[in-house]
Amino acid sequence: MAAPATPTPHSRLQQQQGRFFLGFARLVQRVLAHRRTRMDVALRNRAMRAAHAHGIDHRTIAREVGLSGETTRQVLRGEPVGE
Repeated sequence: MAAPATPTPHSRLQQQQGRFFLGFARLVQRVLAHRRTRMDVALRNRAMRAAHAHGIDHRTIAREVGLSGETTRQVLRGEPVGE
């Protein structure tokens, strides 16, 4: 099953919001990775979904956050991810 289609950003503001959420997801993944808890993973996943909703492509999210493409697609579909 493919990841949901990336919505086209309607404005420059939406693009900037998407970049912000992507950066936040990357921060959570990298800084808190050593002491990962369910809350950290949930926060990262919500930030990834928000970035995607604001027009960031799933390949860009996977590359920036450092997850595999399949894991990223699972997160974007809202499926549980075994980490």
